[in-house]
Amino acid sequence: MVIGLDNNYLPKALALEVLQPYKPQEVEKLRKDLIFDPQFNLTPFDYGYIVFNYDSERLQQVPTTHRDLLAPDYKGLIVVENPLTSSPGQIFLLTTISLFGEEGYLDYWRALKENLLTITPSWDEAYGIFTSGEAPMVLSYGASPVYHLVYDQTERYKALVLDEGAYAQIEGVGIIKNTDNLKNARLLVDYVLSEAFQSLIPETQFMYPVRTDLELPESFRVAAQTEKLFNLPPEKVEANLDRWLAEWEQALNE
Repeated sequence: MVIGLDNNYLPKALALEVLQPYKPQEVEKLRKDLIFDPQFNLTPFDYGYIVFNYDSERLQQVPTTHRDLLAPDYKGLIVVENPLTSSPGQIFLLTTISLFGEEGYLDYWRALKENLLTITPSWDEAYGIFTSGEAPMVLSYGASPVYHLVYDQTERYKALVLDEGAYAQIEGVGIIKNTDNLKNARLLVDYVLSEAFQSLIPETQFMYPVRTDLELPESFRVAAQTEKLFNLPPEKVEANLDRWLAEWEQALNE
């Protein structure tokens, strides 16, 4: 079994021929736009939006678009992760390519760089800067505020859905080719997508379940909500990511 491999790694997994397809029993219960492999080598089991979070006690003016982040008002107030070393950072890079195209994303980053407090190598470091009060905005997950509501009993931290949408990091479950336990592997995939398992995801993983027939817990009222996805096709990401990362690094070092 493989569990947790996300949508952007599908082409690599297919090229390595390490997975075998299996269409789960309750596939009709899944949110359709999250199914990134029509052959079901990988089937989505949870997802999270990569969005900006902000400290409502420290940020005076809340942005509504990604272009708003370029305004002088936000100079030194934003922390993001490095797309070369961080999964959320990489997804934010893909978000900017989706929104501004290959012809515009580097210009966006050159402008955004002027407002960044820092670019960190990891999410942990970025979020630590945010929660310590050094910066009122950080690139994080759409359900990060749920964690603070559940464990800290505070709604101080908010999720931003800029441009009315978000890029989803979709985690998949699949079966390794030539497994000795095919029957049990299929049963496990079905269990991961069952109502019983899916209902545990929101307040343990702080991710969203993929089933459409589940009600989210009350705590998810503070999470990011959107039906508009900025996701690029995995094949396009696989074919271009190394070049995009190299171009990004060059632009940020100018």
